[in-house]
Amino acid sequence: MTSLLDLWRAVDPEARLVSGSVTRLGDLARGVLRTRAAAPHLPPAVDGELLVVDGSLIRGRPLDVLLATLQAAELRPVGLMIAGLAGPPRLEAAESSLPILASGRSAADLTDAMDSYLRDEPGHLLRLGLDLRLAAAEAALANPEPAAPAGLVAARLRRGVAVTADGEL
Repeated sequence: MTSLLDLWRAVDPEARLVSGSVTRLGDLARGVLRTRAAAPHLPPAVDGELLVVDGSLIRGRPLDVLLATLQAAELRPVGLMIAGLAGPPRLEAAESSLPILASGRSAADLTDAMDSYLRDEPGHLLRLGLDLRLAAAEAALANPEPAAPAGLVAARLRRGVAVTADGEL
């Protein structure tokens, strides 16, 4: 099973956590569901899946209203991804610890990418590892300094990377 954090970082590392508990990002996502543009907007059942919500459905409303609607419908997502938000998200944090992420990507694009990742996580990770090895080898050939491939890996992963060479950082 894949954690919400792993799914987020693999599919949309540009998305931002706008509300909820960081510790709950370790919860497992059993699947991905999304809201519909036409009524009824919510899926009939959500229990442990990540729910992708079209940003147009919540525009101008507090996140607490959305969470109250989910609770009234007895839906229990592992987290929410608000899709289609242009620019920096301007959402007021909710009272709940449920992780809520905001993304500029469309709901359909996010749902398809997350479904694909969840269906074949080992394959996605294998391809990422192979791509990183090839890119790092090319960077090392172009520039023999250890920082060259490290910088490339950091840019691809969008995280800092430390490299040791001969026991030195």
